[in-house]
Amino acid sequence: MARRFEFRLEAVRTVRRQTRDTQRRVVGEAARAVAGARERIARLNRYLDGAADEVRALQQPGRLDMGALKGHQLHCNSLNRAIEHTTADLAAKREELTRRQAELDEAAKRLKVIEKLRDKQWARHRVEVAREEQQRTDEAALEMFRRRKAVETGIGTTP
Repeated sequence: MARRFEFRLEAVRTVRRQTRDTQRRVVGEAARAVAGARERIARLNRYLDGAADEVRALQQPGRLDMGALKGHQLHCNSLNRAIEHTTADLAAKREELTRRQAELDEAAKRLKVIEKLRDKQWARHRVEVAREEQQRTDEAALEMFRRRKAVETGIGTTP
Protein backbone atom coordinates (compact mmCIF):
# COMPACT_ATOMS: atom_id res chain seq x y z
CA MET A 1 0.00 0.00 0.00
CA ALA A 2 1.30 3.43 -0.92
CA ARG A 3 2.27 5.71 1.90
CA ARG A 4 0.35 8.90 2.46
CA PHE A 5 1.64 12.28 1.30
CA GLU A 6 2.45 14.57 4.20
CA PHE A 7 3.47 18.19 3.69
CA ARG A 8 5.46 19.22 6.75
CA LEU A 9 4.90 22.93 6.19
CA GLU A 10 1.11 22.67 6.13
CA ALA A 11 0.83 24.87 9.22
CA VAL A 12 2.93 27.58 7.54
CA ARG A 13 0.77 27.28 4.42
CA THR A 14 -2.39 27.65 6.50
CA VAL A 15 -1.07 30.73 8.30
CA ARG A 16 0.01 32.34 5.04
CA ARG A 17 -3.36 31.61 3.45
CA GLN A 18 -5.10 33.21 6.43
CA THR A 19 -2.79 36.22 6.19
CA ARG A 20 -3.60 36.59 2.49
CA ASP A 21 -7.33 36.32 3.18
CA THR A 22 -7.08 38.93 5.94
CA GLN A 23 -5.21 41.24 3.58
CA ARG A 24 -7.93 40.74 0.97
CA ARG A 25 -10.54 41.88 3.47
CA VAL A 26 -8.44 44.91 4.44
CA VAL A 27 -7.99 45.87 0.78
CA GLY A 28 -11.74 45.53 0.27
CA GLU A 29 -12.42 47.83 3.21
CA ALA A 30 -9.90 50.37 1.90
CA ALA A 31 -11.48 50.22 -1.57
CA ARG A 32 -14.92 50.79 -0.04
CA ALA A 33 -13.54 53.79 1.88
CA VAL A 34 -12.16 55.26 -1.37
CA ALA A 35 -15.50 54.69 -3.11
CA GLY A 36 -17.32 56.31 -0.17
CA ALA A 37 -15.10 59.40 -0.33
CA ARG A 38 -15.66 59.67 -4.09
CA GLU A 39 -19.41 59.41 -3.58
CA ARG A 40 -19.32 62.08 -0.86
CA ILE A 41 -17.45 64.46 -3.20
CA ALA A 42 -19.97 63.81 -5.98
CA ARG A 43 -22.87 64.34 -3.54
CA LEU A 44 -21.36 67.65 -2.29
CA ASN A 45 -20.85 68.83 -5.87
CA ARG A 46 -24.46 68.00 -6.75
CA TYR A 47 -25.63 69.82 -3.61
CA LEU A 48 -23.48 72.83 -4.49
CA ASP A 49 -24.96 72.95 -7.99
CA GLY A 50 -28.46 72.65 -6.56
CA ALA A 51 -27.87 75.40 -4.00
CA ALA A 52 -27.11 77.92 -6.75
CA ASP A 53 -30.34 77.01 -8.53
CA GLU A 54 -32.30 77.45 -5.26
CA VAL A 55 -30.96 80.96 -4.72
CA ARG A 56 -31.82 81.95 -8.29
CA ALA A 57 -35.34 80.62 -7.83
CA LEU A 58 -35.82 82.55 -4.56
CA GLN A 59 -34.68 85.88 -6.02
CA GLN A 60 -37.41 88.13 -7.28
CA PRO A 61 -36.87 89.72 -10.66
CA GLY A 62 -35.43 93.20 -10.33
CA ARG A 63 -34.57 92.88 -6.63
CA LEU A 64 -31.45 91.58 -5.01
CA ASP A 65 -31.64 90.21 -1.50
CA MET A 66 -28.15 90.85 -0.19
CA GLY A 67 -28.74 88.83 2.97
CA ALA A 68 -29.75 85.76 0.96
CA LEU A 69 -26.81 86.24 -1.42
CA LYS A 70 -24.38 86.55 1.51
CA GLY A 71 -25.89 83.47 3.15
CA HIS A 72 -25.62 81.59 -0.13
CA GLN A 73 -21.99 82.66 -0.51
CA LEU A 74 -21.16 81.46 3.01
CA HIS A 75 -22.97 78.21 2.37
CA CYS A 76 -21.10 77.67 -0.92
CA ASN A 77 -17.78 78.43 0.80
CA SER A 78 -18.63 75.85 3.45
CA LEU A 79 -19.46 73.28 0.77
CA ASN A 80 -16.23 74.06 -1.09
CA ARG A 81 -14.22 73.59 2.12
CA ALA A 82 -15.99 70.27 2.70
CA ILE A 83 -15.14 69.22 -0.87
CA GLU A 84 -11.49 70.20 -0.36
CA HIS A 85 -11.34 68.33 2.95
CA THR A 86 -12.96 65.24 1.41
CA THR A 87 -10.59 65.43 -1.57
CA ALA A 88 -7.61 65.45 0.82
CA ASP A 89 -9.20 62.55 2.70
CA LEU A 90 -9.68 60.72 -0.62
CA ALA A 91 -5.98 61.16 -1.45
CA ALA A 92 -5.03 59.70 1.95
CA LYS A 93 -7.42 56.80 1.45
CA ARG A 94 -5.97 56.13 -2.00
CA GLU A 95 -2.48 56.01 -0.51
CA GLU A 96 -3.75 53.61 2.16
CA LEU A 97 -5.37 51.46 -0.52
CA THR A 98 -2.13 51.38 -2.53
CA ARG A 99 -0.17 50.38 0.58
CA ARG A 100 -2.69 47.69 1.48
CA GLN A 101 -2.63 46.32 -2.08
CA ALA A 102 1.16 46.07 -1.88
CA GLU A 103 0.81 44.15 1.39
CA LEU A 104 -1.73 41.85 -0.24
CA ASP A 105 0.62 41.24 -3.17
CA GLU A 106 3.42 40.36 -0.76
CA ALA A 107 1.18 37.98 1.20
CA ALA A 108 0.06 36.32 -2.03
CA LYS A 109 3.68 35.89 -3.14
CA ARG A 110 4.64 34.33 0.19
CA LEU A 111 1.73 31.89 -0.08
CA LYS A 112 2.60 31.06 -3.68
CA VAL A 113 6.16 30.14 -2.65
CA ILE A 114 4.84 27.63 -0.10
CA GLU A 115 2.31 26.23 -2.58
CA LYS A 116 5.00 25.75 -5.23
CA LEU A 117 7.13 23.95 -2.66
CA ARG A 118 4.15 21.74 -1.80
CA ASP A 119 3.54 20.99 -5.47
CA LYS A 120 7.17 20.00 -5.97
CA GLN A 121 7.08 17.76 -2.91
CA TRP A 122 3.83 16.19 -4.12
CA ALA A 123 5.38 15.45 -7.52
CA ARG A 124 8.45 13.97 -5.82
CA HIS A 125 6.18 11.84 -3.60
CA ARG A 126 4.27 10.52 -6.64
CA VAL A 127 7.55 9.55 -8.33
CA GLU A 128 8.75 7.77 -5.18
CA VAL A 129 5.46 5.89 -4.77
CA ALA A 130 5.50 4.88 -8.45
CA ARG A 131 9.10 3.72 -8.07
CA GLU A 132 8.23 1.65 -4.96
CA GLU A 133 5.23 0.08 -6.72
CA GLN A 134 7.36 -0.71 -9.77
CA GLN A 135 9.98 -2.28 -7.52
CA ARG A 136 7.34 -4.49 -5.86
CA THR A 137 5.95 -5.46 -9.25
CA ASP A 138 9.44 -6.29 -10.53
CA GLU A 139 10.17 -8.39 -7.44
CA ALA A 140 6.90 -10.30 -7.86
CA ALA A 141 7.63 -10.90 -11.56
CA LEU A 142 11.16 -12.02 -10.77
CA GLU A 143 9.88 -14.44 -8.12
CA MET A 144 7.34 -15.87 -10.58
CA PHE A 145 10.11 -16.25 -13.18
CA ARG A 146 12.33 -18.06 -10.68
CA ARG A 147 9.52 -20.44 -9.70
CA ARG A 148 8.67 -21.21 -13.32
CA LYS A 149 12.32 -21.80 -14.14
CA ALA A 150 12.63 -24.05 -11.10
CA VAL A 151 9.57 -26.06 -12.21
CA GLU A 152 10.93 -26.34 -15.77
CA THR A 153 14.33 -27.56 -14.65
CA GLY A 154 12.89 -29.80 -11.98
CA ILE A 155 14.65 -28.08 -9.13
CA GLY A 156 12.66 -27.91 -5.98
CA THR A 157 10.06 -30.49 -7.06
CA THR A 158 9.64 -33.81 -5.28
CA PRO A 159 9.39 -37.04 -7.38
